[in-house]
Amino acid sequence: MGNVARRKPCPRILLVEDDPNDTFVFLSAAKGMDCIGEIMVVESGEEGLHLLEELREAPLPERPALIVVDINLPGMNGLEVLPQIRAMVEYSLTPIIVLSTSDYDPDIRTALTRGASAYVTKLFSYPHHMELVQAMLTFWCRYAARTEA
Repeated sequence: MGNVARRKPCPRILLVEDDPNDTFVFLSAAKGMDCIGEIMVVESGEEGLHLLEELREAPLPERPALIVVDINLPGMNGLEVLPQIRAMVEYSLTPIIVLSTSDYDPDIRTALTRGASAYVTKLFSYPHHMELVQAMLTFWCRYAARTEA
């Protein structure tokens, strides 16, 4: 038998988002992107932390390589979740993007000081928001490809 090239598993993404419309836009934007593996979706900060805790001991390809968090979540909000994610050594270097409707400067500053890698403000127009998420994911895919090399 000849050599069989095995493709690396595509990186997984964790989306912490409670709005079904925003989740739909995110999943639609990611559809067909070869550089993205499974997208795990949870609807609260507590669920996100619980899932990350469960995956701490998992092999690296099973953990999310990107975490996307909304600020306005039921229960524990995204700003409260950020430092708890960063406190887990397994995710201390994982990119975290805050994707929120808030363009309030204190929210942006707080997110960045609490561990967000980037802050992106959601757009209210469906086609523009879809383009924004696609651009964000394309940028991340290029970044992920460079860090694997």
